[in-house]
Amino acid sequence: MIIIANNLFPPLARGGAEIVADNLVRGCQSLGHPVAVISTRPYFSAPIENISASVYRLPSLYANLAQLPKPLRLLWHWYQLNQTRQTKTLLNYLSQNNCQYLITNNLLGLSWSLGTEAQQRGIKWIHILHDIQLLHPSGLLDYGHEAKLHSPIAQQYQRLINHKFGQPDLVVSPSKWLLDLHQSAGLITKGKTIISLNPESSTTRTIGERARTAANFGYLGQLEEHKGVLLLIEAFLKYLSQYPQSGATLNLVGDGQALKKAVTLSQNHPAIIFHGRLNRAEVQTFLSSLDCLVVPSLCYENSPTVIIEAVRQGLPVIASDLGGIRELLSDSSYRFLPQLDNLVEKLHWVNTNLPDLQAPQLAEPISPQEYCRKIMESVS
Repeated sequence: MIIIANNLFPPLARGGAEIVADNLVRGCQSLGHPVAVISTRPYFSAPIENISASVYRLPSLYANLAQLPKPLRLLWHWYQLNQTRQTKTLLNYLSQNNCQYLITNNLLGLSWSLGTEAQQRGIKWIHILHDIQLLHPSGLLDYGHEAKLHSPIAQQYQRLINHKFGQPDLVVSPSKWLLDLHQSAGLITKGKTIISLNPESSTTRTIGERARTAANFGYLGQLEEHKGVLLLIEAFLKYLSQYPQSGATLNLVGDGQALKKAVTLSQNHPAIIFHGRLNRAEVQTFLSSLDCLVVPSLCYENSPTVIIEAVRQGLPVIASDLGGIRELLSDSSYRFLPQLDNLVEKLHWVNTNLPDLQAPQLAEPISPQEYCRKIMESVS
C-alpha cells in the first residue's frame, strides 16, 4: 500500500501541491498500486466527498489558518512542532492499512515527524518539496526580504524542524533552486534526491490561434498580495495610461483575501474583468481565450503549475524572475523583476509583439504514471 499525505486534497485545494497529490494518486493507481490519502478537513465541516481515492481527513485548523490573528498563528505553529497525538493517530492509520511507502507533500497541519516515525517502522519515505515550509513557518519568501530565512526566529524554527522532520529516503524537487535552498540550511543532507517537473494529467499540447493585435492578458491563481495580483492591476492601469490606444484587457480568475483591495484598485475600469473562481474545465477554456498569462509573484515560487498548464496550451507566459521560475522559463525575455515599471515595460513588450509571440519552451512533460514509476524506482 502507498499512502500519500498532503495537508489539503481535492475537493479542498489551493494550489499546485493538491494537483500533484491528486496526480500521484492517479499515477499509482494506473501502475496497479493500492493507494490511500491522508489529509485534513476544517473542524466541524460537513462530510467531504472524496474524488479519486480513499481519503482519511484529520480535523485541523490548517484550512482556516489564514483567518487567525498572527499571534494565534504563531502559537498554532508552535503546537504543531510539539504535538504527538496526531502523529500517533496517523501512524495507527499507516499500520492498519499495511503501508509500505509513504509519500509526503505539505505536512503543516498533519505531523512534522510522521515520515521519520514511519521510517522507524520499516516504511519507505518519499518527500516532495513544494515551498519553504521547512525553512519558515509562513512557507513564503518575499522578494526583497530574503534575509528573513537567516533571522534568529527562522534559524530556531529550522533547527526544530530538522530535529522533528528527519531525513527522507528520497526527496523530489521540481526545481534545483528549492533543493539547494534546503540543503544550504542543513536540511535534506542524506538520502537520495531527484529533480523532476511535477506530473501533468494531460501531456497533449493544444496550440491555439492568437491573431489579435491587442493583448488579452490573464491572471490565474489566488488573489493574495504575495501573488502580485495588486502589482499587476497597478501596472496594467499605468500601462493603459501610457498607451491609451493599446486596446489591451486584463482578466483575473481566482479568489482570496486581496479580492476587495483588487476590486477597489481596479477603479471599475472596463478593461479589467474579474471572473471569480473557475472549475478545472472552465480554467482550460479561460486559458485558451488569452493571449498572455501573467504570473507576477512577489514571493519566490518553486515550479508554478499554472505556468506549465499555460505553456502546454501554447500560451505565452511572462513571470517574475524569482526562485524556480528561472528554470522553467530559461528565456529571460519572458521574465521580469516584480517591480512596477518592469512589469509595465513587459506588458508593452507582449502587446507590441503580438501576434508573433510564441509560448516559451519547457522540458518534456511527465505523466502521473511516469512520475510515480520514476519515484518508486528511485526509492527501491
